[in-house]
Amino acid sequence: MGSSILQEFRKKTAGVYMGVNVVSSKLDRFIPHTDWIKSGKLAIPTDRLWFDTFRRELLAFPDAAYDDQVDALTQFAEYMRRSQYA
Repeated sequence: MGSSILQEFRKKTAGVYMGVNVVSSKLDRFIPHTDWIKSGKLAIPTDRLWFDTFRRELLAFPDAAYDDQVDALTQFAEYMRRSQYA
């Protein structure tokens, strides 16, 4: 599914989109970033309509039925970590 969405983005919108190849579970990818997430360096706006849903998903992870937003946060954290040292 991911590569199909990536192709659709590339066709219909301007921007640079990179695929993410994953080789481990969502939990295994999330754990290394927990300290950064808890550090206070990440500002998440609490006044947005999506915040409560995002917060519930994050707090229920990894035992929730839905975890794609947490996985997206993990990918963002990984991107920021790599960008910091690039």
